[in-house]
Amino acid sequence: MRLKKILPIFLVMILAIILAISGCGAAKKEMPKSEAKQQAPTEPVGFNNNQADMDSAQKEMEGNTAIDSGRKIISSAYLIMETNNFDEVTTAIINQTNSVGGYIESSDISGRRLNNQGTVQNRRAFFKLRIPEARLTGFLLDFNNLGNVINSQTRGEDITSQYFDTEARLKSLHIHEERLLEILKKAAKIEDVISLEKELSNIRYQIENFTGTLKKWDNLVNFATLDVEVMEVQEILEAQQAPVLLQDKMASGFTNSVKLLTELSKGFLIIIVSLLPFAVIFVPLGLVGLYAYRRYNKENMKQ
Repeated sequence: MRLKKILPIFLVMILAIILAISGCGAAKKEMPKSEAKQQAPTEPVGFNNNQADMDSAQKEMEGNTAIDSGRKIISSAYLIMETNNFDEVTTAIINQTNSVGGYIESSDISGRRLNNQGTVQNRRAFFKLRIPEARLTGFLLDFNNLGNVINSQTRGEDITSQYFDTEARLKSLHIHEERLLEILKKAAKIEDVISLEKELSNIRYQIENFTGTLKKWDNLVNFATLDVEVMEVQEILEAQQAPVLLQDKMASGFTNSVKLLTELSKGFLIIIVSLLPFAVIFVPLGLVGLYAYRRYNKENMKQ
């Protein structure tokens, strides 16, 4: 009988303990939510949203970059060539540049075909060309058909990260500008209007700078810069293969000696021909002087 009386009381106590524990747990779970509602930070309004704008613009630009993953490369090249058809080559360079959709940024041609003495003076031309980047490789290969290419160099500068970073900053500035305009519409105090207009002026100045930078980069990426130097020569010497065998070396040495002797003979002949006008004057004077000297000696011997 005692057990039957104690058992219901024992069950009621256990049930009360379970309810108390569950109530404490619920209170603990709800407590952070109420605190979070009380302590939740409010988003600042006005001039302090630039970082938020930057973050949102950066996320949008990252999405655009994932779609358009093309690299931003500034290509440039330098080429030196020699030719004995100077006028034809310079004209061909100009025409070919126009035909591929490029343009001449600057040009400089120096020298004259004939100098004051009537002899040939080699000329030289410098061109700074802007060629569509996709046509640069083929354009450089065409120079092999115009003359003798002495040196050809190509370079590439990767500005992908700088380009997309500047683009993201420009996007954030546009977002910030729109927010400032919305705030300006609601501004009632003259001090707020002046501050907002000052901030807008600063934002728009940065927008102009970043926009100009992007346009400049777009032009440099789309059009490669090619510096061309053309030198006029009277004769283009063909490259000769270096001799390997002994008989080839002997033949080459003999040929070079003959060429050297020929050049020396030409030089000696040029000196003789150049002195002929002086000989016309000084030879008769020398003969007259020799005749006078011999006659003077004869008269002295007679005495």
